[in-house]
Amino acid sequence: MKGVILAAGYGSRLTSTLKSGQKSLVKLAGLSLIERVLLAFSRYSINDVIVILGYGDQILRDKIGDGKKYGVTITYIKCADWKNGNGSSLFSAKEALIGEARFMLSMADTWFEPEIIHQMMSNTSEANILCVDKKIGGMQNVDEATKVKLKSSGLIREIGKGLTDFDAADCGIFILSQDVFGALNKSFSKGDYSLTGAIQHLVKSGRVATHDIGAYFWQDIDTENDLREANNKLMSSLRKEGDGLISKHLNRHLSIPITKKLVNYGITPNQVTVASFLLSLLAGILFGLGTTITILLAGVISQLSSIIDGVDGEIARLKFTSTKFGSYFDSILDRYGDTAIILGMAYSSFISFPDISIVIVTSLALVGSAMSMMSKDAFFKTFGVRYNAGRMDGYGKYLLANRDGRLFLIFLGGITGQVFLVLGIMAITTNLLAIYRLVNARKLAKSIHTLEDPNN
Repeated sequence: MKGVILAAGYGSRLTSTLKSGQKSLVKLAGLSLIERVLLAFSRYSINDVIVILGYGDQILRDKIGDGKKYGVTITYIKCADWKNGNGSSLFSAKEALIGEARFMLSMADTWFEPEIIHQMMSNTSEANILCVDKKIGGMQNVDEATKVKLKSSGLIREIGKGLTDFDAADCGIFILSQDVFGALNKSFSKGDYSLTGAIQHLVKSGRVATHDIGAYFWQDIDTENDLREANNKLMSSLRKEGDGLISKHLNRHLSIPITKKLVNYGITPNQVTVASFLLSLLAGILFGLGTTITILLAGVISQLSSIIDGVDGEIARLKFTSTKFGSYFDSILDRYGDTAIILGMAYSSFISFPDISIVIVTSLALVGSAMSMMSKDAFFKTFGVRYNAGRMDGYGKYLLANRDGRLFLIFLGGITGQVFLVLGIMAITTNLLAIYRLVNARKLAKSIHTLEDPNN
């Protein structure tokens, strides 16, 4: 399936355009708006992309190039009549789309979570598909939105900005057939050069279905307020269902503001992973020194390492730089970092109380900590479904035995000086969680088809 991006508009209400020279080149969390669309297409194998140009066409060409660095091949088309409306812009791609039964279309000034593309491509409807958002209750600038009234079948009953009775908002993302060009001709004959005008003609013949984005985020960006709202939604999208209790209620509140600053620079996720590991190593050394002040500092640095550990994944998601190696690299360094901290805690405890119980408790804590990740990896390898700790751990999540919980307990142990007590708690809770997951896996295996897609 080919992709089409409409990037012809000027964007007079978006003052950031003055800095970028072209609306679709306005930056959002380190990447331009059009780069985000290109990378979303590329992630789901829409690698042949047509970009429709108008205002500032050469500026955009010079910036984006042939698309190779985004994993796509770009064909540029300059629309002479772009000022008439976005329908004219799309019509200029008609010849380039000959032979394409269906194609994906997005506006360059719309931000959306890339998973929406995957969802739409999985939609089995044979009709034209418009992506819509039914979460209209808290929507800002409703007056500016193109509104959609739905039939019970999911097909569109009416569409337009002037609707007062509506069920959803148009997200500006489509899967369209060649029918749209005939509809554009009909719309043009009536003096309407908007894409919405053509969709209205298709609606009359019952040829436009909808796809609701559900819990995912999107934002049409026409003003500076829209850009700020898109940034807020983009940062909110970094929160994951699988986050542990500490990540959800503490770490994300601190890691996301850090990520928001770092994402505008050339810092890579792997560099952040190394920084988190070095903090863990430092915490282990400070624990090992065994003084009141070094133990306190070790606890604080352990928690800081936990917070930074979330930043690498956040940057990777924001900048589309997630890799299998990066995930593997992060997992390996996390295990070494955990080991350094636990051994430092053990040594600190042993010099204060040299007893065999220290060795036993430390061994159990090391095994249990490793089992936290190993149990999830084994579940995925065996059942082909990622283990979502936030959803699948049930009451087990209150044990604080996942990495975010363990490092928080270590933080508490450091600032209170109860290092051996925390080691003992970890020795118990981590192994209890491993046993819980073993029992729970038997139950989950019976309903494996209802669990999450392994690709998500």
